[in-house]
Amino acid sequence: MSGLEPILAQARSGKAPAILLFHGEEFLARKAAEEIVDLLVPAGQRDLNLAVLEAAASPGEVARELATVPMFRGTKVVWLRDPEFLAPRKAARGDQLARLRELWEQGRQKEAARRLLALAQKAGIDPATASAAQWKDEAGLDPSGADLEFCRDAANFAATEQIPPPGTDTAELDRLFAAGIPAGNHLVVSASGIDGRLALYKKLKDLGAEVSFKAQGREKRDVGELCREAVEPLGKRIAPAAIARLDTLVGGEQVRLLHAELEKVALYVGERPTIEAADVDAVVEASREVEFLLTNSVEKRDLAGAVEGLSQILDAGGGLPQVVASVATCVRQLLAAQEATRATGGRIPGFGAGASAWVAAFNDAGLKMGNPNAAKFKAEAAARFGRDELLWALIAAADADLEVKSGGGRLVVERLLWDLCK
Repeated sequence: MSGLEPILAQARSGKAPAILLFHGEEFLARKAAEEIVDLLVPAGQRDLNLAVLEAAASPGEVARELATVPMFRGTKVVWLRDPEFLAPRKAARGDQLARLRELWEQGRQKEAARRLLALAQKAGIDPATASAAQWKDEAGLDPSGADLEFCRDAANFAATEQIPPPGTDTAELDRLFAAGIPAGNHLVVSASGIDGRLALYKKLKDLGAEVSFKAQGREKRDVGELCREAVEPLGKRIAPAAIARLDTLVGGEQVRLLHAELEKVALYVGERPTIEAADVDAVVEASREVEFLLTNSVEKRDLAGAVEGLSQILDAGGGLPQVVASVATCVRQLLAAQEATRATGGRIPGFGAGASAWVAAFNDAGLKMGNPNAAKFKAEAAARFGRDELLWALIAAADADLEVKSGGGRLVVERLLWDLCK
């Protein structure tokens, strides 16, 4: 089975497959999993009938949770997010160690240590002694000195606390699949990367339904395809002229922002089945104007301006997810600007034709720049932040996005802005 809409239709009718596998582009895979979970488990039952397992979970833990029937009658979902035991060996995200270090500094040492052990186990290295070169060669990561210090401390902590590495043996899952998953229980997997050679992946695919959101890296994806991915689950169509306007206003490089804008447009059109170009102009163009104060203030580390930008967006009819998406896009642009700066010798460009090489460097970094002057301003903004700060901010924005979509209020976003601008 391929495509998300048939699976959503099955879930609405109470006939969803017992195993659902979404992988590829991280935002799209997680969004699809969220939609399925929302359909399968009513909000009032999620405390008891929804189990969320994170990256360090072992196949045995998944099997035991999946084999347990819910305390109260109803559907149970085990949502497994980015499991290390299914990931390609070098599929780690560039900010992964920074994220684990953040958990450690928040006092969540056991969680951070366990997830580090899972990551190191997958790469086949010892986190207590691994060098930066080993992390890069075996796990695809580029750790800073602070990351390596965290790895040593967390590995020693795990040894002292007798925290074992998560198991990778799939025998319990295999036995459960052979016996049959209890009726009404579902396994939902969302992952940014899957090792297609694994026997377990092939079994999950054969026993359930799979949707692959092909990751595109920094390449621009077809805007029409992205638009249809967003609006078809909402029961909407989108006119070619509307796609063209979105291509001009947003583009295909920023999937999260494009989908956030389309969600706003879908709400704006109400019961009408088709999104037209005029709808895009009425919603997206207006929101871009009020978002400028927010993002410009974030770049200047101006907290008062950023909070005022937040208020303007909300007053204009925007939502908290839109604000978080704008902040995340701004942070990604600043990271790309830092990458372009490093690629051209670490010097911020001057004005005029002498800086024309910077336009190409920014484009190569995934950040479209119309002229050298724009590149200069963006590079100056990026220089106000450390790289680790921006990596942390990107993770914090993802966490804030999940919070506001789970009922969190304005305070969640204000905290994000405060931490980013302080």
